[in-house]
Amino acid sequence: MRNDHRSLMARPVLPALAVLLVLRLASPAAAAMADRTPLQLKVTNILDKYPARSAAEKDALAAELLSLGREGILEICRRLAGPGKDADASPRYAVDGLSLHVSRPGSAEKERLLYVGGLLAALDKAPDADVRAFIISQVQLAGKDEAVKPLARYIKDPRLGEPATRALLTIRTPKAEKVLLKSLGPSSGVNRIAIVKALGDLRSRAAVERILPLADSRDDGLREAALQALAEIGDARAERELSTVPIVSSAGERAKAASRYLLFARLQAEAGQKDACVRICRQLIDKLAAPKESQVRSEALSLLFETIGKDAMDDLLQVMDSPDPQYRARALDLAAPVPGQETTGKWLDRIPAVSPEAQADIIDMLGERGDKTALPLILENLKNVEKAVRLGAIPAAFKLGGGEALPNLMPLLSAGDDEEIALVKQALLSAPGEWTVTLAAEAFTEAPTLAKKALIEVLAARQAREHADLIWDVIKNGSEVIRPAALAALESIVREDDLPQVINLIFGTTSPAEVSSLQNTLTASAGLIPDPESRADLILTALGKEKGARRADLIRPLARIGGAKALQAVIAETNSSDPQVRTGAVYALSQWPDMSASEVLFDIVRTAADRKYGYLAVQGYVRLVNASGMPADQRLELLKNVLNAAKEPNEKNVVVAGLAGIRIVESFRTAAGLMADPNLRIKAAESAARISMPVPGDKGLAGIETARCLKKASAFLEDDGFREQVERRATDILIQEGFVPLFNNEDLLGWKGLVEDPVKRAKIGSVELRSAQQKSDEDMRLHWKVLDGVLVFDGKGQSLCTTRDYGDFELFVDWKIEPGGDSGIYLRGSPQVQIWDPAKGPEGSGGLYNNQIGPPKPLVPADNPVGAWNTFHILMTGDRVTVFLNDVLVVDDVIMENYWERGKPIYPTGQIELQAHSTPLDFKDIYLREIK
Repeated sequence: MRNDHRSLMARPVLPALAVLLVLRLASPAAAAMADRTPLQLKVTNILDKYPARSAAEKDALAAELLSLGREGILEICRRLAGPGKDADASPRYAVDGLSLHVSRPGSAEKERLLYVGGLLAALDKAPDADVRAFIISQVQLAGKDEAVKPLARYIKDPRLGEPATRALLTIRTPKAEKVLLKSLGPSSGVNRIAIVKALGDLRSRAAVERILPLADSRDDGLREAALQALAEIGDARAERELSTVPIVSSAGERAKAASRYLLFARLQAEAGQKDACVRICRQLIDKLAAPKESQVRSEALSLLFETIGKDAMDDLLQVMDSPDPQYRARALDLAAPVPGQETTGKWLDRIPAVSPEAQADIIDMLGERGDKTALPLILENLKNVEKAVRLGAIPAAFKLGGGEALPNLMPLLSAGDDEEIALVKQALLSAPGEWTVTLAAEAFTEAPTLAKKALIEVLAARQAREHADLIWDVIKNGSEVIRPAALAALESIVREDDLPQVINLIFGTTSPAEVSSLQNTLTASAGLIPDPESRADLILTALGKEKGARRADLIRPLARIGGAKALQAVIAETNSSDPQVRTGAVYALSQWPDMSASEVLFDIVRTAADRKYGYLAVQGYVRLVNASGMPADQRLELLKNVLNAAKEPNEKNVVVAGLAGIRIVESFRTAAGLMADPNLRIKAAESAARISMPVPGDKGLAGIETARCLKKASAFLEDDGFREQVERRATDILIQEGFVPLFNNEDLLGWKGLVEDPVKRAKIGSVELRSAQQKSDEDMRLHWKVLDGVLVFDGKGQSLCTTRDYGDFELFVDWKIEPGGDSGIYLRGSPQVQIWDPAKGPEGSGGLYNNQIGPPKPLVPADNPVGAWNTFHILMTGDRVTVFLNDVLVVDDVIMENYWERGKPIYPTGQIELQAHSTPLDFKDIYLREIK
């Protein structure tokens, strides 16, 4: 029986040993895990899942860790390390997540106590001050009274005193206050300052007598902290210290002392001691007269008004004697909302006694108040000898009197300068009703030149066609100074019957600016003719009579008038022997308002010998197609046709840009395909990006194909801001598709240094492996850095590896090399998807370089120029790999061979490595989706 018993007990040993041997041979990670306790393995498995991808996942991980109990918390804390030591990002993420989890509203008190107890137990065992400081910061988040006594032990510690004090301040209980009070006496240096600040924050009245002596300290930092704390506590016993400012003080020190005294005053008011607050405010208002003290003086005035309201009105009125405009403005801001005619009367009485600048300020405030009892005095001040007062009175009078005040403003058009005229004009433009037009027209004849210009603009803005003759008179007989204003106004007030005069003016001027303005007027006048087909008749008649290049000046406006007869006339002129007329005709067709011109435009694109006409025509054709309202697929077909007809790259680029207006998948693919043409790729990239981007009412395109194309397009975009938007969109799509970032753009979390190859790694014992990994990680941090969101390798050291192993996956990674650069992406720890300068490997990057049986080279070269970013999209399922480089298929479902053990298939799982190959290079935007 004994032998039988021993044999039964021995039976599991062989399978167990076999499993252990398999684990040790499979990967270095498995070998290391074989020597760990079950608790350590559980903690490791959970920590590998950090950082969490969502709030829900973070809560789930926290709950899983809490289920491991106090020992689990201790195990996590044991993995915390100080600066320069083994990376501890995952444990820090975990501890921080636990602190938030147990502190959230509705969390179980039992969980919080368990967690805080674990932290406090770990605190004494922590290896160095940096780790202890981190643990204290987490106690600060989650701890309550149970943490006060343990934290008290660290208040005197030179390194940990400040963190411990901050934690006690956050706990904020009487027990915490008592410990801080007790610690104030024995403390020194920065720790004493921290305690004083904390007691001030706690508004601890019990601390006042202990802090008062420190307000006279020779230590500047301690003295400032003591005075600030006394101000925050607000105890009357401290007023003498707070009201005293050393005779020899800088302006900054005086302002700081006054701010503290004001804080003290506010607390007096909150405690019901309003008289003390008022006394302090008025005292500061009297003392703070220097220019640099304006801000604090204004704050004192605000607190005074806040405390006693309209009873501070005499103080506000007195401020108007100050030469400080900011101080006056604060007083007026405070006074403006105070209602009542009595208040208005006080301000009106104050106006004559103050400076012109202050008078203007008061008048402006009275206009904002809206009390019309102020209007008579403000109207009187329209005649004030001081310009500043008049400038304040004009808008104030209009605000209070509205249109009724306009007759009082009109004399300023004759007597005022350009600033006053501009304000009167603004009032005329703002006033409702037709009376404004009447006033402007009546004043026009006698108005001086500058005023006439303003009145012309008023009549134009009101489209006062009944007064068009005034404008025509200026154009024919008026000053050259205001002729441009009259010509600009003519477009808004022209009448149907004015069309012949406009045509004559066009032929009568040689000024390009006047011709352009009159062409707008011509279009406006013709547009008033009721029958659309008759609108161009007079213009066509004049065109038939005129000879020479000036005919082009009448042809161009026909594009905005339209009509069948006009179209035929313009088409005929495209054969003119006069180059100016022919150019004008083609231009007019390119601007035609409807698709009736599309056929002739297409024909010009196809046949024009002079390609400047082809360029104009293709612009017009694309515009008409995109504005046609036709279904998107029909518009796309028309643009494809004209793209084929276009001859020059600049013409084709117009069409490519036009694709952006057709937001369908087929248009996106058309634009994406055109990126292969070096002459078109910039516009093609921009159009593809714009088609795919979301806009209001359209979520945009999604999917892996879109993300891959956007990655490619971003390399060709010239606008930095738009490129950033496109890159963010590509990232958003990848995340929507289930990809997760392997690189967080901030640090090396999730990455480690390389320790040997998979075969050698599997033979290293767990203790030796941990030591080797630590050394490799230290070396890794010397040569791999994160700069502005980019993973930068300096060309020295070893490869960078993911801390996790992966099986089947899809990977996006952006990379950039320098001349002569050489690198690669190791999949499951095996080389490699090749990266190199095409000058070294003309076949290009992306191939499975180390294959001996299957093809090692890419199908086609698809690298961007050296120094530009490239994008790999790598799919690995089983032993087969597909690679897209810059949205071009370069490896198509090829078996990846095992470089380390040639007779074996590729490993089922393994780390991803960014190869170090003695040349600097950069990586960014690394995203992976596991295929389950």
